[in-house]
Amino acid sequence: MSLADLRKEIDAIDDILVQAFADRMDLVAQVAEEKKKIDKPVLDKGRERDKLADIASKLPPDFSAVLLQNYIYLEPGYKEKLMRIPAFTKWLHEKGRYLNG
Repeated sequence: MSLADLRKEIDAIDDILVQAFADRMDLVAQVAEEKKKIDKPVLDKGRERDKLADIASKLPPDFSAVLLQNYIYLEPGYKEKLMRIPAFTKWLHEKGRYLNG
């Protein structure tokens, strides 16, 4: 396989990852909205611990360290922001629909 072919495959995978991330963040927004309705704290340490362990179990150690580091730093702050800024949730839903075609 040529370098150009390999790069095309990487680009295709990147497109899938971007879409999956956008879809996940859309669901995170929905979770935040549900938590807001029932006055539940955004951060659930037990759920986070279990989820991170699950992700780590599916990847080689070098990969999971990078992914988990970014997951930990992004998601709690993201959900906190959504809980405080309703317009941001609206924007995310519209952006998610745009990304989903």
